[in-house]
Amino acid sequence: MKNYIKFSFYLALYFSICFLNQKNAIAESTSLAEICTIPADAYEMQKISNESLKQITYKLQLKYPAQEILNFYENEFKSKKFIPMETEWLNSRKWCYFIDSTKKEKPSIYLFEAAWSDRSKTIRIQLMLRYTLFENLSEKEAPSNLEVFCLVLPFHESPPE
Repeated sequence: MKNYIKFSFYLALYFSICFLNQKNAIAESTSLAEICTIPADAYEMQKISNESLKQITYKLQLKYPAQEILNFYENEFKSKKFIPMETEWLNSRKWCYFIDSTKKEKPSIYLFEAAWSDRSKTIRIQLMLRYTLFENLSEKEAPSNLEVFCLVLPFHESPPE
């Protein structure tokens, strides 16, 4: 019995290592530029990359609700054969609003999230759009300081709500 438990442990460890190496190889072989195209008018771009995550962030001057950039990425990811992850709670595809009370200025935040995966479920794309308002705008004014976060990472499903 002890040999069976030891064998099972090593077999599970082996498959875990193979699985992690496969995910890392997928992340390393995937170019961020191949997936997340950046609009020409983007500014303050930053790229982050490690063995399991590739991320690009940038800013745009685009009025809320940023339908142009949403349409841009919907078409972009569809043309690259990525499919929306419709059943995820992190994929609401709706704008939410909250006040960030962790900051002294207590800014108002408008946040949008959407996720896609490739058909083989090896890559996940997480797109987040955020407006941060430090001042009160009149009801006729819409925020225009959009921050875009595009993450490319190994496929995973978010835990249930």
